[in-house]
Amino acid sequence: MFYACFKYITKNQLIMKALLLSLFVLIAMGCSSEDNVAATFEPQNITPAMVGKGVLANTQRFAVENRVITTNAQWQEVLTQMRESREDITDIFAETAIDFSQYQIIASYIISSSGTTIDVTSVVENEDNITVTLENLRQGATQDVTHPFNIIKIPRSPKPIIFEDLTEGN
Repeated sequence: MFYACFKYITKNQLIMKALLLSLFVLIAMGCSSEDNVAATFEPQNITPAMVGKGVLANTQRFAVENRVITTNAQWQEVLTQMRESREDITDIFAETAIDFSQYQIIASYIISSSGTTIDVTSVVENEDNITVTLENLRQGATQDVTHPFNIIKIPRSPKPIIFEDLTEGN
C-alpha cells in the first residue's frame, strides 16, 4: 500500500511538472511582443520640393557635379555663382530663402548639348543614407554646350547623400 501511494504521488508530480512546463512555454510565447523584436527599416520615398530647374549659359563656374548644401553661406555662394552666369536666373526659383534648420538643398549640374535636362527621378531614405537618383528625361539634339541644373529641397537629415547618376555619359 505504501508503494502504491508513492507511485501515485510520483505520477502526479510528473503530470504537474509537465503541465507547469507547458503553461510556462505558452505564457512565454504569448507574452512576446513586436516591441521586443528589432524593427527592420523600410526605405521611404521622400517627395522633394522643387527650388529651381533650368539652364545656365556656357560657363566655367559649374562643372558636372552634385552638391549638398546645408548652410545659408553655402547657398548664398551658389546663388551668387549662378547670378554671375545669368543675372535673372533666380527669378525662376520657387524660393531662395531656405530654412536650413529644417531643410537641405541638393543641387545637380551637368554639361551637355542644348535641350538636355537633368532630372531628379527619386529620393529614397534608406537605413544608412539617402539616395538621390538623377536621369536625363530629355536629350538634346544640338551641339551647343549648356549647363542644365536641378535644385531641390528635402528635409534635413544627418544621413549622407548618395547620388545614383543615370545621366548620359555616366
